[in-house]
This record gives sequence, C-alpha cells and structure tokens, in this order.
Amino acid sequence: MNTRITQEQLIKRVLLTEGAISRNWCLSQYISRLGSRIFDLKKQGLNIEAKIVKNGNSKDYVYYLRREPEQLKIIN
Repeated sequence: MNTRITQEQLIKRVLLTEGAISRNWCLSQYISRLGSRIFDLKKQGLNIEAKIVKNGNSKDYVYYLRREPEQLKIIN
C-alpha cells in the first residue's frame, strides 16, 4: 500500500494550515515546480495570491491563501 503524499497534497495542506508557502521552502523539500502546483490548486478553486518578500539580502516568492472575510453579524 502506497501512503505517499503528492506534492499538490503537501502544498495544499501547508497553505490551509499555515496560510502561506514559500518557493525556497518548497525547493528544500525537492518541489521545483511550485508554480505549476499552485496553478492546479487555483483550478480547484483555492484563492491564492503571490508576493515577493525580501528577507535580509535575499528575496523569496511567497504564495498566500486568501481567505474570504467573515460576514458581519448585525445585532438588532
């Protein structure tokens, strides 16, 4: 029985639990096609945006999961 998790499943899990995932972290996990996996997750309906983040002297590309704002409750 194969219980390996796919790259897409791992990326989705990290986005849902942490709210963001970076290109450099993915490279350290041997995921080199992050953009392609993000594209697939967007097709599944996840609302993801990307930003370049400066970290000291280096830059990293970070994908954020955009969560819809909670609806306001009006109390009468």
